[in-house]
Amino acid sequence: MKKIYAAIFVISLFLAACSGSPDVDIPEEIASLENLSVVEADAGPSRSVGLNETASYGDTEDVIIGQMGMFAVDESGRVFLADISQQVIHVFAPDGEWLTQIGGEGEGPGEFRGIGPVKVGNGLLHAVDQNLRRITRYELESLEFHSAVSLNSDDPPVEYSFPYDYHVRPDGTYLVFFTGPFTDEASTEEMVWQSALLDSEGKYASDIYLEVRANEWIVDSSDDFIRAFPPPYGRKSLMSMTPDGVLYHAWSEQILVKSYNNGGEYIGAVYFPYQSVPLNRSDALESYSDWDDRIQTVLRNQNMPDTWQAFDIMHVDEQKRIWIAAVTEDRDLYEWIVFSEKGELLGVFNWPRTRQIQAVKNESVYTRETDEETGLTEVVRYDVGFD
Repeated sequence: MKKIYAAIFVISLFLAACSGSPDVDIPEEIASLENLSVVEADAGPSRSVGLNETASYGDTEDVIIGQMGMFAVDESGRVFLADISQQVIHVFAPDGEWLTQIGGEGEGPGEFRGIGPVKVGNGLLHAVDQNLRRITRYELESLEFHSAVSLNSDDPPVEYSFPYDYHVRPDGTYLVFFTGPFTDEASTEEMVWQSALLDSEGKYASDIYLEVRANEWIVDSSDDFIRAFPPPYGRKSLMSMTPDGVLYHAWSEQILVKSYNNGGEYIGAVYFPYQSVPLNRSDALESYSDWDDRIQTVLRNQNMPDTWQAFDIMHVDEQKRIWIAAVTEDRDLYEWIVFSEKGELLGVFNWPRTRQIQAVKNESVYTRETDEETGLTEVVRYDVGFD
């Protein structure tokens, strides 16, 4: 079992450093939205936040993780961590003790060829296999194989049929988002993600559920083959689903979070008037300095936007608090902004990008962190206190 470090991080909240400005005019297309809540940035956060490191999940005396993939957390605090190289899911107790592993490489029941995102919902652990194009399900209580749902068993009502992401809904169905192939066009601005509902028998609903803008990518077709990569300033569609099935979506150009009910109907939106940081071309190129020369050349020839994206990460927790990782002038830090679905600013704090918060669950945040000396990556849990 790994040693748990009891270091306590107490984060002082401040608004003076926040790039959001009360003088920023609300764009007309946002102001016209129904059920719009505007976060009053000039009022200051209503609470302070403390993060206490309580557990870590990774290599132990019992197991060595090959290549860490996605992870999920259940209501009891267990962590389910996908191992891409071994095609298994490692199961950890809330305190970081390794318990067991499930899955394995293969095409049989409960096995994987290309394990992808893992999620928890409806008493089951769900893991998508991107190669076999199916969702494998395990009983949360026993961790026994439950069933598999094919992503190919019926034609979805979408233009493209490559599943990009999925969400587990409380009624036992899945919301599956699809994306199309990259073409030799110079821009992906017109690409969209379409979504459809998939039931536990592998049958899609007949109508498109929701359509959102696809992430920005740069497409290079100058050679004999097409390759694509996300620019460092690329805008993204970010989504989060709460246990009651409400879907939250935001386009990272600006901090505007829209919510949709179980039927895909718009509920309302929350807007934070955050002023995006001006983009410096040198900083953008430097962030990709480790990439190959061809990619750097393609990036150098792009017409870059005037500003960075407003934010990079979004989570919505069980209390429907919205967590936003806003981009700052300091390329080593995110400014995390936490506000309620009603528009109350709860907290603002700086946090290292190297400790990227990838899940918010059970009044805790879970990060992915890499030790600079050893190169080992682990998931770390910090319990959250709002005072």
